[in-house]
Amino acid sequence: MGFIMDLPDNLKYILSALENAGFEAYVVGGAVRDKLLGVNCEDHDVTTNAKTEDILRIFSDCKIIPTGLKHGTVTVIYNGSSFEITTFRSDGEYTDMRHPDKVTFVTNINEDLARRDFTVNSMAYSKTLGFIDVFNGQNDLNERTLRAVGDPEKRFEEDALRIIRAVRFAAKLGFSIEENTLKAAYKKLDNLSKLSVERVFSELTLTLCAKHAPFALDKYRKIFFAVLPELSAMDGCEQYNRSHSYNVYEHTLKALESCENVTPIIAWAIILHDAGKPFTRIVGEDGFQHFPDHWIVSEEIAVKVLTRLKAPKAFIDEVRFLVLYHDNLLLGGKPYLKRLLKKYKTSYIDDLFVVKKADLYAHSEFGIKRFEPYYEKSLKEYREIIENDECYSFDKLDISGDEIKALGFSGKKVGQLLGVALDAVIDGKIPDEKDKIIEFIKNYE
Repeated sequence: MGFIMDLPDNLKYILSALENAGFEAYVVGGAVRDKLLGVNCEDHDVTTNAKTEDILRIFSDCKIIPTGLKHGTVTVIYNGSSFEITTFRSDGEYTDMRHPDKVTFVTNINEDLARRDFTVNSMAYSKTLGFIDVFNGQNDLNERTLRAVGDPEKRFEEDALRIIRAVRFAAKLGFSIEENTLKAAYKKLDNLSKLSVERVFSELTLTLCAKHAPFALDKYRKIFFAVLPELSAMDGCEQYNRSHSYNVYEHTLKALESCENVTPIIAWAIILHDAGKPFTRIVGEDGFQHFPDHWIVSEEIAVKVLTRLKAPKAFIDEVRFLVLYHDNLLLGGKPYLKRLLKKYKTSYIDDLFVVKKADLYAHSEFGIKRFEPYYEKSLKEYREIIENDECYSFDKLDISGDEIKALGFSGKKVGQLLGVALDAVIDGKIPDEKDKIIEFIKNYE
């Protein structure tokens, strides 16, 4: 039987239920691939020659979600786990470059595997019939190669998102795209413009957060820039000054590689943080290149890109903050940090330090030595503010509006004096103590 796949109990139940009803049942796709790679997989897709009505009958005691009845797919919830079960099928034309116009249900697992994207995703496993690998996916897995199943041009013509998925799998697995598959992807790049932006955003986000993203975005930048043309100007934009040893795009990828806590928001902030540099580059009197206010232009580009991709508003808001402030974090001391905290969520500032650290360690050795002490000092000050619950907002100020009214003030003057008092506390002119604040207000007047 060869390769034996260790299956979780819930999955064994799903497969056994189908087999006991007289049908074939296979784990398919990423779960098989990841098992062969020795990687844990939480999602298990199942394919079977059972028709939808058979699946509904067999699992009538389970919760069932009609994921895609038209295409033979249902999701079965068993014992808290979800399993997407799809009837063997072959696909018709993809005129919308997303879904087949029609599907034909077939009885042979090999025909079903022939419709899949890449050979490493076209392997199947049955606990009864064993390992199925008609397209040599295991060999490509061993060779660390992404190869389209069958004719690569046809695969990408059917669904252009597979072009971005090729880069995403390269980023996830650290694999290289096979030559003919890559040529076909380049040939079909124009079809990317026909994809829904929501799908593009989702795939790009998965790509940016993947372990080998810097490798994939470097090697397959042509595809990356085809969907994010706003970033193409970074490629080859040199930074001739002592703090840098990479061009802007190389620096960006190095920052992503250096990041210790990649989340979707942080990944997008890093990839966009210097997007404005090519448009702000000047040569200073010192003979070095500088990029004044590049963070402002970068923020504009970030908003443009993420709005076009229909990212959630809250997502865009934080990314634009991280991009706008990434280069201005280290020099203001506690007053600067407290004013950021006054205006933005603590989680924003936490993420800003993550982005800044990644950015810092993507500089030259000279640049790292120059800015690292400032980073460490700023991080220490920030932690002190949080740990000591230092005052940076009205709700932390040791005086209220009512107490200022009791001093004989009213109307807008109360709010004005609260603001003046808070600024004085933030700037360290007075301690956050009620009697000191009252004394300051009386003298201020």
